[in-house]
Amino acid sequence: WNGIVLVAFLVNWQFGYTKSWSWGTTLFWLLALCIGVYLIMQMLRQAFSTVGIGPTLIETSDYPLLPGERYRVFVKQAGALQVKRFEVILECEEEATFEHGTNTRRESRRVYRETVARHEKFAILNSVPYECECEIAIPERAMHSFKSEHNEIRWRLVVRIEADGWPPIERAAPLIVRPVRVQLTRQATRREAAFPAANEHRSSASLDVSSQVRP
Repeated sequence: WNGIVLVAFLVNWQFGYTKSWSWGTTLFWLLALCIGVYLIMQMLRQAFSTVGIGPTLIETSDYPLLPGERYRVFVKQAGALQVKRFEVILECEEEATFEHGTNTRRESRRVYRETVARHEKFAILNSVPYECECEIAIPERAMHSFKSEHNEIRWRLVVRIEADGWPPIERAAPLIVRPVRVQLTRQATRREAAFPAANEHRSSASLDVSSQVRP
């Protein structure tokens, strides 16, 4: 916006159009200037909040994730803040890409959102980071992570912070949710690990049979 306004002003000034400005034109340029200053202030405020609010660490008890399973989540937030609200949110977004001739249009919508942790009105000291543990559950019939040329399913964990003196800020960590068939394979592996004696007996039996049929 500021670049467009600056170029338009320079063109008007170079060709001498500024000498014949009316009240309407002057009001337009004043409005454009106010909008430009507001956008710059918002950009600087967002940049200061990103730098001023300390780093955010997000960890899960297992990775990648599976539908129908529950996982522990550990969040660590650094920085000196007077927090009004601290939320950990599990989200799933679907994005579709449409092509109309030479134009490409993208549409995204949130298909799942759950607030898994919420804490309000507390202080984070610069020397002592804030730590939070919670639990998430991927719905049993949820769509797994997916990406193709025209469609994408994205899962993520979002940490949303509202603090005194700062605009609300969101930090997200992408998640990978595997298909159900991977879950069945992992469950079979767990059953084999739970009964090692049966697995050993089955292996030795196959060796015995092989030794009997050998000429």
